[in-house]
Amino acid sequence: MTEISVVVHPSNTESSIDEKTLSQIFLGKAKQFSGGNKVVTYEQEDGKAIKEKFHSMTTKKNASSLKAYWSRMMFTGKIQPPKKVADDASIINEVANNENAIAYVDSSAVNDSVKVVHTFP
Repeated sequence: MTEISVVVHPSNTESSIDEKTLSQIFLGKAKQFSGGNKVVTYEQEDGKAIKEKFHSMTTKKNASSLKAYWSRMMFTGKIQPPKKVADDASIINEVANNENAIAYVDSSAVNDSVKVVHTFP
């Protein structure tokens, strides 16, 4: 598998985001960027290899434990899971059009409309 890039809108003030913070963001525990802007997370659809790899490196959860986690969180009404998007091109488009967005994509999909804040080999 190729490398994964975590991307944000170009106007986002973050220059890099560490793995611990990414875990908190993608588990809904961190709701703001360091500059105070609200976080809107986008993620690959279930069953995609990139989603499995990303979560194994950040949240340390596999597909079934991630699904169980979000079921519990949604039941309590505390937080909502990331919005699922069909493919890298659609995710890039969402992030490019939302100043508060963060997502991960195959690094080969990255273009000038987004900014990379972390890369996983």
